[in-house]
Amino acid sequence: MTMRENLARDERFSLLTPEDLQKQEGYGEYEDALDLYPNAAHLVQYIKSLDRPDMSSEFFVRLLEAYHSSKYDSDSDPTRVLLYLQTTMQMRAQLSGDSSPQSILSKPEHILQFIKHALEPPIKQAPSTEPNVGSHHGLGLADLRIVPPDENEFQDTDSDDEEPSGQNGNGDDEMTETAITLLLATLEANQDLSARNAPILNDIFLLLDPHASSASSSIRNAAREAKMVMTARLASTSTVWSSPQAKGESTQETYQKALKLLQDPILPVRAHGLLLLRQLVSRQSAAPPSVTSTEAALIPSILSIFMQAVQEDDSYIFLSAIQGLSAMVDAFGKEVLNSLLDTYTQGLTSIHGGYLTKQEVAVRVRVGEALGQVIRRCGDALGKYAEVVVPRLIAVFRASQAPTVLRASAVSLLTECIKTSFVALTWYTNELSAAMIDLLQVEMVSVPKIPLIHDSKLEERKDVDKKPTLDAEIDSNITAVDPKLPPLRRSALHFLTLLVKALTQAVNDGSMAELPSAPFLRRAKATLGYMSSMDDDATTRVMAREADEGINQLMKATLGL
Repeated sequence: MTMRENLARDERFSLLTPEDLQKQEGYGEYEDALDLYPNAAHLVQYIKSLDRPDMSSEFFVRLLEAYHSSKYDSDSDPTRVLLYLQTTMQMRAQLSGDSSPQSILSKPEHILQFIKHALEPPIKQAPSTEPNVGSHHGLGLADLRIVPPDENEFQDTDSDDEEPSGQNGNGDDEMTETAITLLLATLEANQDLSARNAPILNDIFLLLDPHASSASSSIRNAAREAKMVMTARLASTSTVWSSPQAKGESTQETYQKALKLLQDPILPVRAHGLLLLRQLVSRQSAAPPSVTSTEAALIPSILSIFMQAVQEDDSYIFLSAIQGLSAMVDAFGKEVLNSLLDTYTQGLTSIHGGYLTKQEVAVRVRVGEALGQVIRRCGDALGKYAEVVVPRLIAVFRASQAPTVLRASAVSLLTECIKTSFVALTWYTNELSAAMIDLLQVEMVSVPKIPLIHDSKLEERKDVDKKPTLDAEIDSNITAVDPKLPPLRRSALHFLTLLVKALTQAVNDGSMAELPSAPFLRRAKATLGYMSSMDDDATTRVMAREADEGINQLMKATLGL
């Protein structure tokens, strides 16, 4: 063989042929790298040429089910799983457009069935208790092993090796994200699809609840967006309107426009939909009572939308929802206020109050922010809601099994009541002040004795100083149930300081106010004086000195000095 023939043979094997170049330009460079059969792009093009949307939809659902089952089958062929995935992506790219007559989303019944199946938690098979097959013929290798396998037996493997599919929930996360994305695409392609004409959406809505608090941000955001769209879609198809208004943009038009914007995948557009709902609620609060009563049917749907938006991670979205919730209390009164209090206090007084997730605690804290705005807006009229608000906040404050953040939040709301209208809490001041002093005495943490630091321990002290601050640890663990944490003592001291100031102002003004007894004042001064010098939290020590000074001012005002 001559040298020229060898070079020609090497070029034939090292260079791409014109057919290969044409294939890369048409279907992508890495699409057919494994030479899978059948080619996914060719197969989908053939299905598209048949012009059978019903068959395409059925094939797509069967393909997703096969891919879903193969993810949990350890004996499945990896190349076959990859072929399922490639075909799925090609069908979504070529057959999921709204304008395509062969759209696989045109008949969503089968797709919704798959979405429900994919979102359901996998059923874990119990370990088999049957004896080994080989036991009928004598002892086997498994029977001879008397030492349990060591968990660290295979820890010396390469750290760069990939984990097996499905470990740590990666396989489940991929399928869950695919199902939720497919749900959003199906809802967008079928504008009339809602729980009224597809009851299976009710089951899917319930299955989205655990995924809305998932550790994966992509799954969490997609699940919340899907719940928002489904809530808005159900509200838009469930409202029956009377005769439309003639002047200006009617309530019906504003409401339907807001619901349409809330179903948009773009975040600022959804935020504008919340703004329209808040403006609609504010408009109803300024309307005559007769007009407000005709729109009472909108309360559950709007409240549900705002409660869904409170769970969003985007600050503009959940702040708009908080403002909308406070505006709803202004417009509709105790009905909405009781609903907010139910969300804020539900389960905290039971034994399960200490098992809340971070998402549940965060939602309750945001609802607490809405309650704070409601209290400030009430002003001197807070006494109308005092019997509804104050006892339930006291119950949360006393719940020792509740997260410390929520207990401190309840005390902060009680402090907001003192700032807004001291008269509204007149019947509760003695009980609350005694409870705060009891809390400070029981939960105070004294400064530990600091031993002399030798030169050999300087390096250890530097490492301790590099640790995150206590406030940072509290912010990162909002579900902690530890009454010794400083935020609870700080909130109690803040309440006492404002209560003493309000009592001092009432004495100076000559108003009628029930003053604390002399034994209580002596006990409070002793507790605050000890905390101001011995508490391990610097902020708590400063606040204790301020509260102690306030008691001194109250005693002087009482004596007329």
